[in-house]
Amino acid sequence: MYRLQKHILYTPLRDNSRQMAVFFIYLDKKIPDFASLQPKFSVILEKLAREAGRKEQP
Repeated sequence: MYRLQKHILYTPLRDNSRQMAVFFIYLDKKIPDFASLQPKFSVILEKLAREAGRKEQP
């Protein structure tokens, strides 16, 4: 799932010469289907991308 959407995060990181270590831990006992997780991963990656694209303030 991450591999299919990683471009959302890679572009702002590359454009701002930044790096970010990211990992996901899933703690539920049931494994959800792909269709239910995909939109949630998009939201998470978009939030991380906004952070990666922010300019550092002195």
